[in-house]
Amino acid sequence: MKNLLKTIAVCAFMMPLPAQAQASEICPTIGRLAESIMTARQRGVPISQAYGLANGNELAIGMIQQAWEKTRWHSDRAQLREVQDFKEQWEIACYQAQGVGV
Repeated sequence: MKNLLKTIAVCAFMMPLPAQAQASEICPTIGRLAESIMTARQRGVPISQAYGLANGNELAIGMIQQAWEKTRWHSDRAQLREVQDFKEQWEIACYQAQGVGV
């Protein structure tokens, strides 16, 4: 659990990325942040703790809000599917915002 929370904090501190960064650099990082946030959601991390780790980063806060609106599943398989879907949703949105066809 500590490693998961550290990952969220590290990813949140990495944002925003430089404007000249390529989609191939930005979007995987956004995907990792989304994955970490949804994993925290599925593992039962309190939302207040997740907000604290976001350190005021608006992107991370938006992801946290969306993640906590999703169902917290009980089976490992359903949790993994929710994490993967959430990560993919954010990566697709990132690539589209960068003008990369997905």
